Amino acid sequence: MMKNDNQATKQPSNQATKQPSNQSIHDLIDHIPYTLRTQINQIDPRIDVFWQDHLLDLFKAMSAQERQNVAKQILAPKRIAWNAEQKIFEYHHNQADNLEQAIAQVPANAKRMKAFALKLPDHLNALKTMDDVVKIAEFLENLIGQIHKQDVQDSVQLQRAKQRLLTEFIYAAADIIKQKKEFLIPKTVRGLNLPIIKTFINEVYLKHQLLGYWFKTLRNRQLADMPHEVLNQFLRQEQRIRQLEVVRASKYLFSIAPSLEYAVNPFTIRRFLLEERLFGGSVLLNGVALNTAMLANCDDIYIAKFKKQIDLVITIEASVSRAIIDFFAEIEQYHDDVLLPMLFEPFKSVQNIDVAVAERLKQYEKLLTQRILEPMTQAVSKMAKNNDECEYLYVGMRQLFGSIVQSFQDFQTLPAVLGNETATTLFAQLVAYASFLEKRRTEVFVHQSEVDWANHHNRAQEGLNKVRDWVNKQIKPYRDLVKQVAAQQELMEKPVGFIGKMLHTKEKQQEKLDELKKEMRQTAWGVHQNIFHMPKDFKEQMVHLEFDSLLITNEMQRNYAYPAGNNGMTRLPVVLTLPENRTEFDLSAFANELHNRLAAAN
Repeated sequence: MMKNDNQATKQPSNQATKQPSNQSIHDLIDHIPYTLRTQINQIDPRIDVFWQDHLLDLFKAMSAQERQNVAKQILAPKRIAWNAEQKIFEYHHNQADNLEQAIAQVPANAKRMKAFALKLPDHLNALKTMDDVVKIAEFLENLIGQIHKQDVQDSVQLQRAKQRLLTEFIYAAADIIKQKKEFLIPKTVRGLNLPIIKTFINEVYLKHQLLGYWFKTLRNRQLADMPHEVLNQFLRQEQRIRQLEVVRASKYLFSIAPSLEYAVNPFTIRRFLLEERLFGGSVLLNGVALNTAMLANCDDIYIAKFKKQIDLVITIEASVSRAIIDFFAEIEQYHDDVLLPMLFEPFKSVQNIDVAVAERLKQYEKLLTQRILEPMTQAVSKMAKNNDECEYLYVGMRQLFGSIVQSFQDFQTLPAVLGNETATTLFAQLVAYASFLEKRRTEVFVHQSEVDWANHHNRAQEGLNKVRDWVNKQIKPYRDLVKQVAAQQELMEKPVGFIGKMLHTKEKQQEKLDELKKEMRQTAWGVHQNIFHMPKDFKEQMVHLEFDSLLITNEMQRNYAYPAGNNGMTRLPVVLTLPENRTEFDLSAFANELHNRLAAAN
């Protein structure tokens, strides 16, 4: 089971009291509505351009109790406080969080990474002198790409150091972008200006690089809840048809065309800047910015201009039936209307809070499986009639699962859920499923025969079958050795007589015990090392969570996810945990964990 190494220091602020009925009262008082929680969770003062104005606008619409809850549960951990004298929110930066410290934490024996890291301050000094926005885009995308490519030599410690380096480089670059007073901007039909580009660079591109799967985009339900009809009607409909990625920033809403090419990031700066001119003078756009303040002012000319620009956003000419579009709308609606409210409903039960959380998560996974994963598998394998429809389902599922991961991360910030092991494990499964959507895209989201689907299903099972075979082959000999070691230790405790001493019986018994222990360790270590080196040979059939995502919960363990269900689609992945140190590996306990996880996946 995954364990968070920070878990011991995290304590819920509303733990159950001796009077269980009070739990319900505390939950209701401490409750922050999901829509509010998710908006404030994504505020990051180190990267957001207009975060103070945005937060102040949100606070104006809150009740007094909500303000108190938000300040205590969300803002305080973020080191954000209200300055009553100046009437402004302030961020108190932890001075230990900086690029210099991140560079210092790169081990000296990682010579290439260390040499690369030491050059980053000079690169940032160069960024300060740049004003050409295209060159800035190329600079940032190049440097961040180089950080991603740094070889961590299969070391979790180095992986964490690389992530810290990436984080602090992004924050340092974001601060430089914030301070810039002018940009050299190419002429565009959208009239892109300094505030728009600064906000896109920081709150879309850099924040996406920082957060990965945790990066938040707006889904149809959130647009439907917005007050202005250009959002709750026009943009909502356009998002559904064009599968737009809609990003809420501190001052703007960005509507971005999805990327259909494998491994192409839709949120890059250069892609946003690009305006493709076609023969005849027409223009295609990859993204559009909407200043939300202009909606409040009901500027009809501005709104008409926005709608015209949305019409120019690139749309893939696709042969997608109404049945496919309606199907996906239905499962997304189910997530919005049932799964999401269920997840965030206040805990009213008189049960122990851990039991209440476990039961909710069990029901959540059950409904997610029955109403989203299984129907989606049926749609892509049976209902889709061509590659365009498979592509539509892929983009939709990728966006939906991004929303699921983001929502679950917000769920984990609830006072009653902080540090909960069951939630941590389920979150790892959700992240792994999202990873497999990309890793196994060409084996799932393509129009294929039943034979090809079956072959891809079998291939998806290869990794987990290998683990099962290794464990099944060694578990009986291992457990026999465990019994023999116990028996030999019991024998060692018995006294020997004079003749036994003369014959060095104890020494011989110790030698036998040492031999048995060595054989037992080697049996377990063989399985440990086989699994440890699997990611190199099973790149598409495994997700190594510490390396394939930003999810490092404990440097002393590794977590491997394997596809489960029909072609890896109808069940959440099986996640298995391995200690970093092979001497701590208990094959018998691992075999039990494997058995339980496989049973749960069936």
